[in-house]
Formats: sequence, C-alpha cells, structure tokens
Amino acid sequence: MRYEHIAWDFNGTILDDAAVSMAITNRLLRDRGLPEVPSLDEHFRHFGFPVEAYYARLGFDFTRETYAAVAAEWMVEYRSLTPTIPLCPGAREMIEAFSLASIPQSILSASEAGILRSQLASHGVLAYFEEVVGREDVHARSKEDAVLAWRERRQPGRVLMIGDNAHDALCAQGAGFDCVLVCANAVARERLSGCGCLVLSSLFELKELLQKEGML
Repeated sequence: MRYEHIAWDFNGTILDDAAVSMAITNRLLRDRGLPEVPSLDEHFRHFGFPVEAYYARLGFDFTRETYAAVAAEWMVEYRSLTPTIPLCPGAREMIEAFSLASIPQSILSASEAGILRSQLASHGVLAYFEEVVGREDVHARSKEDAVLAWRERRQPGRVLMIGDNAHDALCAQGAGFDCVLVCANAVARERLSGCGCLVLSSLFELKELLQKEGML
C-alpha cells in the first residue's frame, strides 16, 4: 500500500539548521558564563524536547530569567541567520518526488508557524505542502497535541511521518503513523536506534527505499 499523506518535521529534517542552532545556543551560554556545547556530536547526544529542559541541562537558570526570554533572544538571532540556512541534502528531491507521485504533504512542527512559512517560501517549496502546522509561540515545547489534532481534523489515511529525533517518533506512535527518522550524524543515529522506527542516514536513502518498495 502506498502512503496517503506525508507528515514532515521541519527543523533538522527539511532545514539543515543544527549547526546554526548550536552556534546561537553557544553564544547565549557564553554571555552567561556557562560552558559551551563543544561539538555537533555533543549537541545531538543531549538535545531533546521540551527544549526548555535541554537548556536547563546546559546550565540556564530559570529561577533568574524566564525560558520565554531566552527563547525570544535565541529567535532574534535565528531569524537574522535564516537566509544562510540550507535545506538538508535530498530534501528538495524527496519533496518533489512525493509531489510527482501525487502524495499530499504537510509540515507538522514545534516551531513557530510564521517563520516556518517564511523559510519554506524562501527555498521555493511552500507550494508543495497542503498545510503548515506550527506553534503560535517560539518556545518549541512539543507538537504532540498539534499532531493529534491534525489527524482528527484531516483523517489523512495511511501516514508516513519523516523526522529526525525521538520526539517525532513519539508523536508518530501516538497518532498511529508510520515513522522514518533521517539523520546524517552518527551519534544521533545511534541514539535514535531504540525509538522503534527505521533510522536512515539521508533523504536520498529514503527515496531509494520507497522507490524499491514501489511506494513512489
């Protein structure tokens, strides 16, 4: 059976923003006299949702400042760097392949909806998506409720969720979707191996697999 809808995560799955995200976080850590995240391997080893809990593990003291203030400061710099952030390798090709196969696609993200649409438009891929579902704030706490609400509203049939972290796998499991996690970082792939879903190293690999299985 072919999939009837593709539910994409965005950050780290379509947009290759891990290095930029880590650099901004390190700037915030430096400003507070806290140790920086030394490498992308370490970032992938410890990053998780909710992001507030990840920041607390890094040393941010939310008894002295609010997470909302830190998130807003982070987002100001992220927005300024958005034009420099590329798509993940294979993302455009995979999106176009689903479109050519007439399989509807949507974005289901924990990021703020406005910036999602802006980033998709800047890369010329916004028109490929039937819906862009994001948060109303920049706190990136979770998207579980949004995924369930989207499923109940859309009744999308057989869905493949494509993501890059354990939170995506959790959301897919809760909604009854199939899930594939795609991450080029070896540390991240090893960490994701216990999520109970297929973990691949690239979207090119996913495209080849779906073609082989006759799903494209």
